[in-house]
This record gives sequence, C-alpha cells and structure tokens, in this order.
Amino acid sequence: MRYPTSKRLIPTVLIGSKPQRFKGIEKDVMSISDETESIISESSVEEYPKKTFASVSTETCEEDFHDEEKEKLQELANTYRNKIEKLELELEREKGDKARVIEDHESELLKEDIERISMQKDIADKNKKILEIKRKNEELSGKYESMNEAFEEATQEIEKINENYKEERKKRIEAEEKIKNLLVNEKSCAEVDLRAEKELLTNDIDKLVSDTMNGNEMLNKKHEEEIKEYIKKEEELNQKIKEIMEEKAELLKENEELNSK
Repeated sequence: MRYPTSKRLIPTVLIGSKPQRFKGIEKDVMSISDETESIISESSVEEYPKKTFASVSTETCEEDFHDEEKEKLQELANTYRNKIEKLELELEREKGDKARVIEDHESELLKEDIERISMQKDIADKNKKILEIKRKNEELSGKYESMNEAFEEATQEIEKINENYKEERKKRIEAEEKIKNLLVNEKSCAEVDLRAEKELLTNDIDKLVSDTMNGNEMLNKKHEEEIKEYIKKEEELNQKIKEIMEEKAELLKENEELNSK
C-alpha cells in the first residue's frame, strides 16, 4: 500500500510583471517531499502473499513490524506535512507582504505620475503665461519707443516755437518802445508848439488890451471880440495841453512796466 504524497508546492510572487520563484524554499520543499515519498515507497508492499497455516506466526510478526513502521512513517509524514504547511504559511505571508509592497510601490508610482503630470501642466501654463507676458512687454516696448520718439519731436517743436515766440516778443517790445518813444517825442513837440502858440496868443491879447485901452470905441468892440476869440483858443489850447500831458504820463507808466518785465 502506498501513502499519498503531498503535492509539491512551488510558491511564486509577482515582482513587477514577471513571477519570481523562491529558489531556496522550493528546494527545501522538494527535498522533504522526495524523502517522504522514498521512505513510504520502501516500506510499502505491492502484493501480499497468500496466507498459510505455516506462515501465520511470521505474518503476525511482520504485521506488528509494519504497524510500528507505519506509525513512525505517519509521524514523520505528519512532521513534514506540518513543516510544509508552515512553509506554505510563510510563503503566503511573504507573498502578501510582497503584494502589499508592490501595491504601495505602484500607488507611490501612480501618485508620482499624477504629481509629475500636474507639475508638467503647471509648467506648461506658466510657460504660456511667460510667453504672453513677453509678447505684451514687446508690444509695450514698441509703443513706448514710438511715444518717446513722438515726445522728442514734440519737445523739439515746442523749443522751436518758444524760440520763435521769444524772438517775436522781443521784436514786439522793441517796436512798442519805438512807437512809444515816437509818440512821446511827437507829444513833446506838440506840447512845445502849443506852449509857443499860447505865448504868442498871450502876447497878442496883451497887445490888444493895450490897443483897446488906447483906441476908440469901435476898435474896442473889435478888439473885445478878438480878445474873446483868443481867450477861447487859449482855453482850447490849455485843454489840449492837459490831454497831452495825461497821455504822456500814461505812456511813461506803460514804458516803465514794460522795462520792469
């Protein structure tokens, strides 16, 4: 009778994408299974001979021996079976640990991939923003250069206008001074002429008065009319002289204001 041998278990663990064998454990399991099988095969009996009255005692002794051998073999088989079960449990535990390690590693890789993709997306967005900022900066630089050129042209034009204005203002002031000087001179001449005419009139009046006092009545009437006429002219001349003096004072005041500027 042959005892059933335990099935040879070759534990494997997935590392990456390929199964890896634990060579040391596999060797131990195979050696234990082979040893158990060889012991059982040696002690097993393929055919039992037919019993006879002469061989009863011999068979009884052999059966006792076989029973003891069977018990020892059974104990040995149980021992090896327990060892195999322990090894299988250790293998299962190691497989679980390996699987957890692999799962954690894959989870970490997935997390790193997600973070890398997120970082790549952020970098792409930032690069896009940087390009947009560069484009706007170039546009602003072009506008600034154009405005700067226009400002320089306007500044040059303003400087030219200011120079022309200063020249024209200088010319105008010189012309006004000349005109005022001419007016002052003319008014001074007119004032001198009026004063001379006034003196002449005064002399004529005095002369007429003296003639009137020495002449007849007709002459007196005539001279009175002439005197009145001369007096009227004198008043007109005095009024003109007064107006000329006022205009002269105003011109002198304006000339002083222009000179102070």
